[in-house]
Amino acid sequence: MSKAHMTRRSVLRGLVGTGVALAVGPIVSACSSSTPAAAPTASSGTSAKAATAQPAATAAPSSGQAVKIDFWLLGGAPQGKIITDQIFKTYQEKHSTVSLSLQMMANWPDLYQKLLTAMAGGTPPNMSRIKDYWTPQFGVPGSLVQLDTYMSKNSFDPKRYVQQRWTSTQVNGKTYALPWTLFQENQFYNVQLLKDAGFTNPDGTAKPPQTWDERRQYAKKLTNTSQQQWGMQLYETDNQEGTTYDWLDLLLEAGGEFMNADRTKFLFNTPEGIQPIQYYLDMLYTDKSTVPVGVTVPNGVNGGKVALWMTGPWTVPTMRAQAPNLPWAVSLKPKLKNDAAALGGNNLTMYKQAQNQDTTWDWLTFMATPENDLVWNSNAGYMPVQPENWKKPPYSTDPQWKMIAAQASEPNPTLPIVLNFQEILQDIAGELQNAYIQKKTPKQALSDAYDQVTQVLNRSLKKQ
Repeated sequence: MSKAHMTRRSVLRGLVGTGVALAVGPIVSACSSSTPAAAPTASSGTSAKAATAQPAATAAPSSGQAVKIDFWLLGGAPQGKIITDQIFKTYQEKHSTVSLSLQMMANWPDLYQKLLTAMAGGTPPNMSRIKDYWTPQFGVPGSLVQLDTYMSKNSFDPKRYVQQRWTSTQVNGKTYALPWTLFQENQFYNVQLLKDAGFTNPDGTAKPPQTWDERRQYAKKLTNTSQQQWGMQLYETDNQEGTTYDWLDLLLEAGGEFMNADRTKFLFNTPEGIQPIQYYLDMLYTDKSTVPVGVTVPNGVNGGKVALWMTGPWTVPTMRAQAPNLPWAVSLKPKLKNDAAALGGNNLTMYKQAQNQDTTWDWLTFMATPENDLVWNSNAGYMPVQPENWKKPPYSTDPQWKMIAAQASEPNPTLPIVLNFQEILQDIAGELQNAYIQKKTPKQALSDAYDQVTQVLNRSLKKQ
């Protein structure tokens, strides 16, 4: 058995090649020149430097000048083709002088580091896909284009977005990004395994667990280690941000809080914060009903060897492609006091030091139309960021997507993104990992995490 989790990170890693360039348009070759020029390397623990050079004069789409837009992201060739073949192709019908160069990075750390390096060297792309919590890190130093002036000129309405996602675009009351994807964790389950174990409704359909206690009971009954069959696969237990996101949802389900309303103090060092850690430890070491920390059964989910697992909607397209005969379904998350989930996502940003900002904004807002919000997210494996699209197929008709939409529609709290949030997520994850490998008690691990991130938060508050 080898370490492998069905997470956003691992799925994308399997789909993406390093530095793949996709070019669309009359003036950009497949060997795109949008790779950042040599520049001083910025470490992942530092913020991008503020822009010092003014961008060159911009060209509007109607000016008749040939314009290239460099767009950095990750997601693999399938996601790149959604952009080039289904969205940009339509855009170019009216803007034939505009070409698009996509730089597909290998993974999130690769994209993050290259953006830092490019901003430090004055050679950022016109726009990029970023994690929602990178917005303040890039926006506070002044590396991003502040979009409010553009929005006011175009009567751009923020109210069409999910409020939790729009909040992630704001830095000190200003807009530095547009939401692009929405996702949260969901409970997935193997329909046949549940039926075989007798977990059914009166009509014979599979009945997923609805509470924490039920999930634990299901997992114990559905585990058969001699056949390499596991009752549950946890989302993540390593020292990366996914581990923190998973615990954060459980904290919310237990009735706990992550931060205070004005985001100046953490509130998670409580019994409600400890309870989720102990819950996982009981499943891992007492019940032995979930895949052990650091290992998984090869092809476990797709091969029908896992009954319950936590993951996000981005796995839907790949599961359907890789395991077309797997009988799986999605349900609301099991409750303790509630089934709340932290709504996360990716944003789109423009960079101050890049050229052709007017054209980039025009392309960005074209991507942000309700029609393209639906095209992109329904094909790429996310929830649309504009709720009007939740009422349309596949979200209104497909059984799996209907449940994912139902989870997103719950009264989920806003993710309290602050400056240096990535460092905060990873510091917490490191201590959670210490608990999951039984290096520290849950109480000690959470206390140590609290102390570490409080220092980060206090340092960050002084910079804002």
